[in-house]
Amino acid sequence: QEALMPNVVETARRMLATYLVLTIVGGVLLFLSGIPVWDSVNLVMTAISTGGFTVHESGMAYYGNPFLEALLIPIMLAGSLPLQLFYLAAHGKASRFLSDTSVRAVLLFAAAGSFFIVLDLCLFSGLDLLTAARQGIFCAVSGLTNTGFQNANPHLWASLPVIMLT
Repeated sequence: QEALMPNVVETARRMLATYLVLTIVGGVLLFLSGIPVWDSVNLVMTAISTGGFTVHESGMAYYGNPFLEALLIPIMLAGSLPLQLFYLAAHGKASRFLSDTSVRAVLLFAAAGSFFIVLDLCLFSGLDLLTAARQGIFCAVSGLTNTGFQNANPHLWASLPVIMLT
């Protein structure tokens, strides 16, 4: 048991350091979108932990900020992946990150889900391509990662994209 403890403690330290780096980098990026520091910190922490909570009652609609939403997409994706992969990538093993099946699966499902939801929003919900892409990609990634952020009201969408998100 004594031999195991230093490894567990060291692993915890590495994961905490990785989480802190992701949080700081993500927080700075979100702050650059023009939102307050407090909101940036809260949004990045809930995006990485895939909690999806915001500090405002109206959620992401409060901001109405497409740049913020675009910055949150990779943060939500990062939160859905094992922290170990980021640690390995930061220590010269980026090939393991890119070849990991969970990374490939998440990116494939995010791309496929985004494509079909955007297509459906254009064809059946009557949204223009830019609005459909903004809402569809953001909600597809949020749904896939179980983050729960929303930048649109899915009750106004046709049934198929809502079923896909579910």
